[in-house]
Amino acid sequence: MVGMISSDIAFGLTATFIACLLTYAFCQVAIRLRIALDDVSERSNHDVPTPRLGGAGVLVGFAGAAAIMMAAGLMSSSLIPLIMLTFAAGLIGLADDLTTLTAGAKLLMLCVLSGFAVVVLGPVEEVPIPLIGWVTLSPPLGMAVGAFWLLAIVNVVNFMDGLNGLIGTAVVLVVVNLGLLVGGEIGWLVLAAEGAIIGFLACNAFRGRIFLGDAGSLALGFLLGALPLVAEGEGRVFWLTPLVALPLIADVAVTLFVRIRRGARLTEPHRDHLYQQLKAAGWSHQAVSVALGFVIVLGAILSRRLGPDVDIAPMAYWAAAIGLGAIWATVIAIMLTLKAPSAPSST
Repeated sequence: MVGMISSDIAFGLTATFIACLLTYAFCQVAIRLRIALDDVSERSNHDVPTPRLGGAGVLVGFAGAAAIMMAAGLMSSSLIPLIMLTFAAGLIGLADDLTTLTAGAKLLMLCVLSGFAVVVLGPVEEVPIPLIGWVTLSPPLGMAVGAFWLLAIVNVVNFMDGLNGLIGTAVVLVVVNLGLLVGGEIGWLVLAAEGAIIGFLACNAFRGRIFLGDAGSLALGFLLGALPLVAEGEGRVFWLTPLVALPLIADVAVTLFVRIRRGARLTEPHRDHLYQQLKAAGWSHQAVSVALGFVIVLGAILSRRLGPDVDIAPMAYWAAAIGLGAIWATVIAIMLTLKAPSAPSST
């Protein structure tokens, strides 16, 4: 048994390392060829045109590692639909990276993909209602909730992909936590994705030589959203992922609320996200990523206290979400205060 476990770990770590190398090599080629450049605009956080095919490299590394793990027997064919759907989301993003799809066309394709995905992967089975308890959803309603979750989280990850290292770090932390909670085949799949993302971050996190692009943000957003649907059979683990990803969701929710109150068009480019305000205040890409990662790690710690083996009380779940939201808001407020422009001297 010990030898078998050691062999599994060796295969898994080897596949993860290969994923990292494949992604890194792909990104290096894309950097040197300078194709699919992201031009500089008034809302850009970069100063020179930069390739945006890092997400395609992540998909290459992820596919390579997944293939090795399946060949080694670490994952079964039951995960192939999830992998193929993740690639479908990535291909939608890649089409946008190469040809610039209209917002309506991209949204329609993501809606179709989300609806099809819940039919294949399964619905959300229960929802936690304070003072009532866990309410079982009918299959049609559960599919509607699952499709909305997928569409929402894919767009959240896409919207939050604006600073070097930010969304790559965040997704790694969220999905690794899920992998540790569930283990098994999902744990190995998460390890494959982690290796690919690290290979990308090596080219992006500090110097921003290549961007994730929509191929990466849509694929990673879909994977983040689909994994808890697949793991729904492992207790009530589905609801722990939105909790851990709350800093991402909260930024987008606050930004949309502010823009709706202002009467701004939701489809027009802007710099209203809180992470963009932190950057504009003078914080580095890396500092913002670390701050966001800190709150995500706190959410991961809470998630391990709540489940999935523990029968989560809905009131405890929502109390944890509110507390984590308050911590996130406090971190943002402190960072903005520390970098606030000093008042002019009266002397």
